[in-house]
Amino acid sequence: MKENNSNKATVLDMEEIKHILEKYKAQKGSLISILQAVQEIHNYIPQEAVQLIADELGLKPAKIMGVVTFYTQFRTEPIGKHLIMLCQGTACHVNGSTDIEAAIGLAMKPTANLPQRALRKFSRILSSAKGEPHENTSGRG
Repeated sequence: MKENNSNKATVLDMEEIKHILEKYKAQKGSLISILQAVQEIHNYIPQEAVQLIADELGLKPAKIMGVVTFYTQFRTEPIGKHLIMLCQGTACHVNGSTDIEAAIGLAMKPTANLPQRALRKFSRILSSAKGEPHENTSGRG
């Protein structure tokens, strides 16, 4: 994203998305790869990007949003610098995931525009063989 100097708001760079579309356009079944690349650049999937992708691929925006909202890896709103993913599955819940959530909640401090950390809950275990609650933290999600 580029910064608009007049009001310091971020503006979607459609040329970046067009470049991604050119790279994947000829590949059948590349929608998820396109969405991953857009999210890698913008840290979420902007609505304007959904419309451009739909126009370029000849799909309805609702079809693309169906994919975006189905997979937990995609976000439709910007997040902070760090994404914290917390398991809320049954095994995690009964083993104390709410305690982890409370501890994380206390540590999250918002900044002027976005929090430094964003908490995202999900209902599957992140590779814990013992069913223990845990979180996964990454720089960009």
